[in-house]
Amino acid sequence: MKTVAEKIKELQEKEAKVRGMGGAKAVEKQHASGKLTARERLDLFFSTPAASSPPGSGWTSFLIPAPSGRPISL
Repeated sequence: MKTVAEKIKELQEKEAKVRGMGGAKAVEKQHASGKLTARERLDLFFSTPAASSPPGSGWTSFLIPAPSGRPISL
């Protein structure tokens, strides 16, 4: 049976692997093609204020800068 410390260490290792998003090579490949990773898009989405559309339209858009220089509209 594993101790609590061993279980915590195992969980931390799994978390680090997940945060690696497929490894540095995969992340670099996405950046090279002008894309953000899913985690980067979500971080930007939740940290960027909404740019409101005309009143009464019912739409709100989010413009996020991408590595390619083109904004991403969400």
